[in-house]
Amino acid sequence: MRSGSEIVRIVLATAATVLGSAACGPVLQENDDLPSGPWRVEAVELDGTTVGPGGRSMVLEFSTAESALRGNTGCHQIFGAFTFLDDGTASFTIPGRSSEACAPADQTAEDQLIDALEAVSSWTLAPDRSLEVRGPTASVTLTSEG
Repeated sequence: MRSGSEIVRIVLATAATVLGSAACGPVLQENDDLPSGPWRVEAVELDGTTVGPGGRSMVLEFSTAESALRGNTGCHQIFGAFTFLDDGTASFTIPGRSSEACAPADQTAEDQLIDALEAVSSWTLAPDRSLEVRGPTASVTLTSEG
């Protein structure tokens, strides 16, 4: 059973996605270029410094139909919303995570991944099917496992 605060976070993330996509134009659809299935985090960069994943297994999954994101950072399960627009702009909102205890280094790596995702403003899908999301101070590179 989900806690009241977790339900509020899910509702807020969904509302932000719906309102954001309505105001911003066409959103990437389920049958478009983004492969379904898990995406392995290959690199996390903040302020010009590579900070992750540092040998940790970090995996994200995108549901383009709902603009929902969920993942496992090697520390917690995270969930939120994303928008990938046809013009290459992107945004992430990650309001929630599970509450298991984890090692301080793993918690730091997770925090850095979330900070990087929430700082991105564009996305590109390379011919090799790697996905890069980037902003002025952050980037995350992912490889499709699907």
